Amino acid sequence: MNYILYNICGEEFTFMKQRSVADTLSFGDQKKINYSDIDCLIQRFKNTEPARYKHNNFDKIYIVEKASDDTFIKYEVGWIDESIWVK
Repeated sequence: MNYILYNICGEEFTFMKQRSVADTLSFGDQKKINYSDIDCLIQRFKNTEPARYKHNNFDKIYIVEKASDDTFIKYEVGWIDESIWVK
């Protein structure tokens, strides 16, 4: 498989292995990231005028995954909507 699919609260995001590289972060590095939760992303999308596709709404979206107590992995992902099909 050339991608990782994330389903977060009914919203789907994909990490395309051939387009992006996962980035390893230390505990200190990940604390510098400005995090937003899924509700914030959805609200910003719904308030966008004129209406756009989800994948065009943000320049970049990252998912950060805890790999160990002091290491995190950051994935640049795309927000999947009705105009994009990867399945």
